Parts: sequence; C-alpha cells; structure tokens
Amino acid sequence: MKEQRDFDCVEMKRQIQERLRAEWQGLDVDGIRKKIATNLSASDSPVATWWRSLPASKSRARTAH
Repeated sequence: MKEQRDFDCVEMKRQIQERLRAEWQGLDVDGIRKKIATNLSASDSPVATWWRSLPASKSRARTAH
C-alpha cells in the first residue's frame, strides 16, 4: 500500500517564491513584468490561455514583447 503524504501548501509557496526570486534576480520591475508577459504568451497553461483571452489594457500593452 502506498504511503499517503500530506500536502503542505505553505512549503509549496515558499519553494515557488524561492525559484522566482532566483529567476528574477537582477531584474527591475519592468524586467520582471516583461519576463512574465513573455512566459504567459508562450505557455499552454490554463492561466496563460486565460490571460491571452483578456482584452489588452494599457499596463498589459506596456509589457507585451
């Protein structure tokens, strides 16, 4: 029988934040926004698909590649 593990959402959040901090190191706010926009425009994830379906806003247009 498989051992059942508990899901620790706080630990998952900490790991994601740590990964993003390393990925975004040295970028200013505009650089981070551009990186996020680039990742969302190339991803097939449900969140990225939803983001692309939204009408363009001034802030989103500013971050488009």
